[in-house]
Amino acid sequence: MSGSKTIKKKKKLGAYPSVSVVFSITLAVLVIGIFGIILIFYQSQSDIIKKHITIHIYLDKELSDEQIDSIKSAISGQKYTLHENGTAILRFINKDEAAKKFIAETGEDFSKLLGDNPLRDAFLLNVEPEYSNSRSLKNIKKQLEDINGIYEVVYFENLVENINNILPKVGLALLITALVLTLISILLIHNSIKLALFSQRFLIRSMQLIGAKASFIRGPFLIRAFWLGLLSGLLASGLLFIVVVGLDQYLDDFDVHLHIYSSPTLIFGLFGGMVLMGCIIGFMSTYMAVSKYLKMKLEELY
Repeated sequence: MSGSKTIKKKKKLGAYPSVSVVFSITLAVLVIGIFGIILIFYQSQSDIIKKHITIHIYLDKELSDEQIDSIKSAISGQKYTLHENGTAILRFINKDEAAKKFIAETGEDFSKLLGDNPLRDAFLLNVEPEYSNSRSLKNIKKQLEDINGIYEVVYFENLVENINNILPKVGLALLITALVLTLISILLIHNSIKLALFSQRFLIRSMQLIGAKASFIRGPFLIRAFWLGLLSGLLASGLLFIVVVGLDQYLDDFDVHLHIYSSPTLIFGLFGGMVLMGCIIGFMSTYMAVSKYLKMKLEELY
């Protein structure tokens, strides 16, 4: 038999083009994930900045070592005192060491002029990030000054106010941007799935004409959408992981760190959320698209 016979492949219910859908969902979820990493990085940097807020606690003169140790124990046991690896971040500065540091930095030896060291022994205290706001610090200052043996408590109020004014604004701007990108990504995924289902619109109508229920028609599409969303979420999470690890290793050469690994719960939560988002968005977009074609009149399908 001469010539070749072209056999047209029969369309199968639910078998719409998947490559473009997977690419669209992966790209959209990846963009959301990148902004999630930025938000986690912002949160970690915000905590680091707050942890560096220092309270200067000046002691009375002529205190014994036992009294100083008692004050240290009293401060270390407070809930607002920053702890790392079970150790309170509370440094003791001897007045003689402070004088040597002052002379080294300024080049002026005030002890020769005054004949005595006017500086006091002090503790440098770092507080937990949640206590770094102005109101909490004022309460901490009052509590510390009530401890016997403490002469004065000082911290940079203007710096604290500036930090607490700027950081929430930056966080709000990042959050709004992330929400906008998320909405755009959802619309992108929805349109991609709707276009992919466009080739199935007559098959959907044919199933309706032979009496198939809407749930029966939706079933294959929804199952396929779920698996494509799952695959896309996993691909996006894998790509984001590679980007984060690569970027962290690159920045490590410049002694710069992302500090996002300090929040493993948030990182794994983000990756899990990306996979879940891919599944949910793919499933819901497919449901809405198929429902739309189920309700369309025949002339509207052309």
